[in-house]
Amino acid sequence: MIGGWLGCLLVMGALSLTPDLFTAGHNEDKNLHMLAYAVMTAGALAILPGRKSVVTAVIFLFCLGWGVEYAQSVIGGRESSLEDGLANMKGMALGGIAGFLIKRGCKKPAMKITT
Repeated sequence: MIGGWLGCLLVMGALSLTPDLFTAGHNEDKNLHMLAYAVMTAGALAILPGRKSVVTAVIFLFCLGWGVEYAQSVIGGRESSLEDGLANMKGMALGGIAGFLIKRGCKKPAMKITT
């Protein structure tokens, strides 16, 4: 599972830096940013063991989100945007909540049936 999560990060990084890859409307683009970072953050919280590795992953995702935006400013065919970076952070917040709930739900049974 960790290998799959790391593969997702590599693919996301490569797609984020590929020039003229995808044109979407303003709202669709921001929603895609939020969805991608929500999935990556939720995945980190749900599968990584230990608090230290989760904190490291969240810091890495934060740096990835803003680092990609900076890199896009120097790559031809790409455009960086403050709104994209903020959409990444919103996605991380949503993914953090989802990942916490997933991890918490995996530890406790959903329902206890007593007879």
